Amino acid sequence: MVSETQQWVNFGIFVAGGAAVTTLIIGDAIKRRWLRILTGTSASVAFCYAALWTLPRIDWLLGIVQFPLLLAFLTILLGVGAHVFKKKNKLRYGQVEVLVGMLSAVGIATATGQSVFAQSMSLAAAAYVVARGLNNWDEQLEEHGDKHGNRSISQQVRTMMFTDVENGERAAKRDSSLRDPAHNKRAQEKAGSLRSE
Repeated sequence: MVSETQQWVNFGIFVAGGAAVTTLIIGDAIKRRWLRILTGTSASVAFCYAALWTLPRIDWLLGIVQFPLLLAFLTILLGVGAHVFKKKNKLRYGQVEVLVGMLSAVGIATATGQSVFAQSMSLAAAAYVVARGLNNWDEQLEEHGDKHGNRSISQQVRTMMFTDVENGERAAKRDSSLRDPAHNKRAQEKAGSLRSE
């Protein structure tokens, strides 16, 4: 049996991960960094508490398992919806895929009564979902970038978490100019001419 302290630690880890992903998904909709982080954290906490309150009350949902054809049909519809979502917005699809993988990993890791083999295989599947999500996310950024010129997940995370969106364009231009070898050479020449004077 899992202790109450361990349950709260798991809940805190889950909320923190959900808050980070929610903040990234919010993106440019909220301009201020602190408000974006606060909104992402609040949404994550609200979702977690809603899930904790709702899940025990929907026993009827488990009754769907008694109708395997209905379950198969719903699964196919979910797959078609995911395909359409991926075609329309691969970046957001990858971010949601990472979130789903995280939720699966937490659910599997905290489940009791499974054999070690079954739990290990399920965790490996959740890790694969996270990896595919990161791959979709990264592919979209490499191909098209985002509004701030970010071409990798790490750049996008830094921009989303640590840079105000209002200053994002200025920071993106500054970062691109720093990566530009011609700009660096001009800056070095200018600094050399100032030293010689």
